[in-house]
Amino acid sequence: MSAVEPNWPIALMLALTWLVGCAGLLFVFGHLPLSAAPEGVRRGGGPVLVWLGLAVMVAVALATVVMAFESLRWTTMVVLGGFVFLFAPFFVQDLPAAIRDTQRGLVLVVTLGVVALGAICAVAGAS
Repeated sequence: MSAVEPNWPIALMLALTWLVGCAGLLFVFGHLPLSAAPEGVRRGGGPVLVWLGLAVMVAVALATVVMAFESLRWTTMVVLGGFVFLFAPFFVQDLPAAIRDTQRGLVLVVTLGVVALGAICAVAGAS
């Protein structure tokens, strides 16, 4: 693997965090505009969760790109990032409605985003 990419742990981190960012953004975009969102998302704290999810996922995507630019070969970034971007919608479309159309799903997406940001910060702090 080192002949292809010498920094393969960061490449794996890129794949995982980019997957969280891409799938999370697609998940949140499915709730926009808020007037077309499922009823369970439009009431209570749902709109706040949608905007919080959007902010967290944009931060994950940007942090992943910055980490990749600093640590990986550009060929690895393009191939791995494109592969993940191509298959990310399949993770979102197969979610059950109990997750996809509720505030619980948005909480899950925000939590995954925060964990991904924490992992990126931990890796960036270690290098």
